[in-house]
Amino acid sequence: EEKKKDFHLMMFHHVATITLIVGSYCYACLHIGTLVLFSREFSDVCIHAAKVGSMLGPRYSNMTVAWFASCMISWIPLRLICFPILIYVASVGSMGPVERHPNL
Repeated sequence: EEKKKDFHLMMFHHVATITLIVGSYCYACLHIGTLVLFSREFSDVCIHAAKVGSMLGPRYSNMTVAWFASCMISWIPLRLICFPILIYVASVGSMGPVERHPNL
């Protein structure tokens, strides 16, 4: 397979993703990093399965259409509805009560 035009952009995307996951671990926000990973990556699995189906040829066109449809159906609720709600709940829920410093 030949190198695609967006190779450098995709490499940057993967490096940024790994950096964000490691950063969420290092800063004790792994629960938020995990929510981001699972809520955003599910539709990516569907689109990659559709891509494999299209590479297999016209015999698997029904499979390709089904995977693409599942990607579109899952993308809207996961990325536009669930993602912001999950991040808000995880962020606000992780904040404890503000305590006064003992010397104040």
